[in-house]
Amino acid sequence: MNIVGIRLIILVSIVSLMVSCFCKETDTPYVSMQDIQFENYHVINGFFGGNQEIGSSDFRLNLRINCDFVAMNSVSLPLIDRAYATSCDPGEGTKGLKHDIVKLELTCDDMISGIEAGKNLASSDIMTVYYLRHKDKVEMSVTDWIKGINENKSLGDNSSFNMPFRNLQQEYFFLFKDDVTTNDFVRFKIYIELDNGQSLEHETARVKII
Repeated sequence: MNIVGIRLIILVSIVSLMVSCFCKETDTPYVSMQDIQFENYHVINGFFGGNQEIGSSDFRLNLRINCDFVAMNSVSLPLIDRAYATSCDPGEGTKGLKHDIVKLELTCDDMISGIEAGKNLASSDIMTVYYLRHKDKVEMSVTDWIKGINENKSLGDNSSFNMPFRNLQQEYFFLFKDDVTTNDFVRFKIYIELDNGQSLEHETARVKII
C-alpha cells in the first residue's frame, strides 16, 4: 500500500472517531415508523380471527406501530462506515417522530354508523383513540392523538427510551364513541402518510359487529 493510501486510512479513522464521539455527546433520538399492524380486538379476550361476530361494546381496532430510533445527527460522510452514524446511544429525551403523520384515513368496506363505505371514519368524530400509560387509560380525539404522537406525547407503556435495544412497538386502540353494528361481515383499513412521502397501510380480517 502506498503512502497516500495509508494517510487516507488514518484520516478516515480519526474523522470516524470524532463523529462517533460527537454523536454520543449530543444525540437525542427521533423515532421512525417502520411498519404497522391493524387488527380486530376484543376488549376482554384480546385479538381474534376473521369471520367472527363480536358485540359492539367489546369491539376495538388495535393499531401497533413498529418503530426504530433515528439519530438526530445526519452526518453524511461516504468514506465512513454507516455503523458510526447509527451507533449512538439513545439520549434521555426524544424529539418525537422524525417524519410527522400528515394524513390518516380509517375506512370500512361497508356503510357503518351512517357513513358510506370508503369514507374516512377518523375524520367524522365518531371515534376516539386511547392507549395505556402505567396501566391508566388515556383517551383523546384522533386529531389530538396525531398531534401527540408527532410530538411524542402519546406514547404508552412501551415508551422507555433507555431500553438497551433499538426497536419499539407502540399500541393504540380505536374506539367508536357509540355502539355500532354492521349488517354483514366487514373489513377496516388504516392508511398513514408521513411528511417524507412514506405511506403505511394495513387491513383487518373480516368481522361482524352485533
